[in-house]
Amino acid sequence: MLRAPHAKDTRLEWLTGLREAAPLTGRLRGAMPEQEMHARWLQILEALKSTDEPAGALATLEVEESPLVITGSCHASLMFSSVAPTISEHDVRTLASVMVQQYSRDPVADELASLSEPVALDPTIRPWEQGYDLAESLHADLNLDLRAGWVDVESVLQRLGVSILARTLDDDDLRACCIAGEHHTPTIVHNETSRFFSHPAARRFTVTHELCHILFDQSRGKKLAIASGPWAPKALEQRANAFAAMFLMPPELVERAIADLPDPIHDGTSISRIAVRLHVSKRTIVDHLYNMTLMSETERDALLQLLED
Repeated sequence: MLRAPHAKDTRLEWLTGLREAAPLTGRLRGAMPEQEMHARWLQILEALKSTDEPAGALATLEVEESPLVITGSCHASLMFSSVAPTISEHDVRTLASVMVQQYSRDPVADELASLSEPVALDPTIRPWEQGYDLAESLHADLNLDLRAGWVDVESVLQRLGVSILARTLDDDDLRACCIAGEHHTPTIVHNETSRFFSHPAARRFTVTHELCHILFDQSRGKKLAIASGPWAPKALEQRANAFAAMFLMPPELVERAIADLPDPIHDGTSISRIAVRLHVSKRTIVDHLYNMTLMSETERDALLQLLED
């Protein structure tokens, strides 16, 4: 039975957790029945297999296996474990199509490959502190020219061979997705229905967040498929957010921006000036300045209240 070809999908369902019974508390709260989860997984498989790119579909579903066991995880299960379980058919087909379209046998750019390394969450420090450390290390490795006074992350992504796409999804809570692996072009996908898509500073933050995933969250250094939204792993999202903040606002640029201010740093006008200069949002710079201990908690809270009014 285990060696039978038709058992592969069943074993993959066990691997992704679809065959595990929900805890009693989950069932009482209305957790999605196993039958429905199974049906949605079949929907994903059909969306992939119905494309015009059979090689790309196979690469998306590829796992490490022997006749008796499956190890690791395919891109599809990684991607769809981080989106809402109520994902629409349209979004299934859209995301599946991206994974198939970005199939490639070309090797990853040498520089990206040299920088990519799976980094586990460090339980001894907070995720945001680790994100800051990773961003500062990457700045040192890339040796970026910062004379312009801001970080051109789109140029960095182009240099590393990362594609940026935009797609319209029904789930407006999903900010972006990214995929990377041996058989896929490293890709970041913006969700055009996200409230962040219309703001250039937010889009810059989003792609930098996804760069963190591509570089440091690949499964065993081989593949990554994650949708950044409420269903993504919380600690990884916190780390990626901190990475984006530090990468876009390294200490050198922050210090330079502060030195040119005519008003105190905790003044609303000062925050606006820094945000424009660094091409980031005002809320992002406030949180970052607080984390860098450049303003007090009271000053941060007052500025955040001012931004909400």
